[in-house]
Amino acid sequence: RDEHWLQKGIEKRVVALGQGADKLGMVFGVPPREGVVRIGLARAVRKAGPLTRLRQWLAVLPLLVFGSALWMVRPRRDPIGWRWRGSGELFFWLFLATFAVGYVNPRYMLPAYPIGAAVCAIAYDRSTARGRRWLAMGMVAVIAYGGLSWVDVRAAATSGSQQRIEDLVERLEQAGIRYCYSAAPMYHAVFASGERVVMSALQKDRYPPYGEMVGRAERICYLYRDDQRTKRQHVAFMRLLARKHVTYDKFRVRDFTVLYDFEPRSAITEADIERVRHQERTRIGIENLLPLDR
Repeated sequence: RDEHWLQKGIEKRVVALGQGADKLGMVFGVPPREGVVRIGLARAVRKAGPLTRLRQWLAVLPLLVFGSALWMVRPRRDPIGWRWRGSGELFFWLFLATFAVGYVNPRYMLPAYPIGAAVCAIAYDRSTARGRRWLAMGMVAVIAYGGLSWVDVRAAATSGSQQRIEDLVERLEQAGIRYCYSAAPMYHAVFASGERVVMSALQKDRYPPYGEMVGRAERICYLYRDDQRTKRQHVAFMRLLARKHVTYDKFRVRDFTVLYDFEPRSAITEADIERVRHQERTRIGIENLLPLDR
């Protein structure tokens, strides 16, 4: 963390607040709308599957079932006052806390699904016989909807998303490039190559040893997708190249642009990369990047 971590966290949540419901819906299998950002999916793998339109119409099922169950376990007022404690109330607060903490990214809200399942079980136990029948039918419908979502996502995922990674790895190996920086995490490409190609992300670097390997390599590349050109780390890296008058060659593979054969290679130091990685916006907007040479 640096001195801007709190401000950054608040800004991210303000920006994401309007899209939080869409991201929560993804946890329950609801397809995201086209304009939803920061969901951890490249544009190439976001395209609709054959059943996506049907899933969008049926999205009311999980939302209705889990929403109704959550309403049934809410804190209630009885003759002696508000009832704040209990198993149902505990899961009610856990669900709200999960949304409040995690709505920036759907990954952070994954706990909402098991919490939602527990809420349904508690609501079922508290319901009347008629309510139990309706809730049981709703939960079966949600399970069926989840199966439908799985089939649809699998169909969409096999329509070229894996092939684009294989094409990228193959082209890098043909060019004799083994070490790369990337605008965002590319661990799936590293694993697809069996670590013959190692990539270190400028944003969200989760495995520092890869960064150390790339930093020590004599020949490196940098790759990004077209939709990543406004990322602050990408902008900072390109400014670094321009400021140090670094030249390079480039080629394209599918939706990736690869910059390579940087001259002089020694101009791109590990200290420079660390400064690029830790760029923080002082305000929402890419034009407010902090200077590199602090």
